[in-house]
Amino acid sequence: MNEIIVVIDSLAPSFCYYNSKKNSNYEILEFKKFSKYVDIVVENGYNLTICHGAILPCEYEEKIMNLKTLTRIVPNSLFDRYYNNSNVVLSLSVDEIFEVDKKLVSYDLQRCVILRYSSANISQISNSVFQLLRVTKRICLFCEDSFLENKDELNMYKSELEKISHVLNNEKQIGKLTEINVITDPWFCETSQYCLAGNESITIMFNSKAYICPAFFYDDANNYINLDDIQYINELQILCSEEKQFACLECKNIQCKRCKFISKKKTEELNIPPYELCAQSMLEYNISQLLK
Repeated sequence: MNEIIVVIDSLAPSFCYYNSKKNSNYEILEFKKFSKYVDIVVENGYNLTICHGAILPCEYEEKIMNLKTLTRIVPNSLFDRYYNNSNVVLSLSVDEIFEVDKKLVSYDLQRCVILRYSSANISQISNSVFQLLRVTKRICLFCEDSFLENKDELNMYKSELEKISHVLNNEKQIGKLTEINVITDPWFCETSQYCLAGNESITIMFNSKAYICPAFFYDDANNYINLDDIQYINELQILCSEEKQFACLECKNIQCKRCKFISKKKTEELNIPPYELCAQSMLEYNISQLLK
């Protein structure tokens, strides 16, 4: 393991294939426990990623002030407060795209923006991406429904990605290509890239319990990891390792997301992706080939 992810409060935005399901009761990770996890990061030389949706109390900010391996994920509502800090990732829904201050986003041209969509707003994906071209280095598209379930949704998604790929081809010709995970990653990478949750990283939620990733918490908060059970942790890391994530024999997409949460939810196995995941992954791969 080399990274600890801490979702500090209940207003934190999602940053992968899950919905953060915010409720009206604001909760925040107790400072003593937060401080403990930061100390673990420092002592072991880990990277720390924090995610929060409200302004942090002063003691939290003071605790992480001098960390050199810190990444912060915030929603658009907090972005104007943190945009000029190093390694700040903006997470927003396609519904929020016209609320974004692009000048603030472009303050750091190496920035990554997480762009979230759901089955209800697939048609907004391409226009949202176009708003962010040339103001950020990388856009990560994540479905808050985890995956698209039916053919109509996939066809709509395909249409949106095709629109994006046509524009990216023009951008590529003039050396202005913006990375978009589901389109450019299969094109750039030559080796398989798998989900690192549970092996390279572990997530601490605001209830102070540990999970393979936040999606497991939002699905069932009781499905946590006992950090005191060293044998279980070692077995989990082996199970979640790259060596256990075999590529499907007929799949060409070395960038398949291989999401452990979706796999566990649909197949009861962490490393066996369901058909729905494969269908979306192959669609993305085929679109990526339009860039060549």
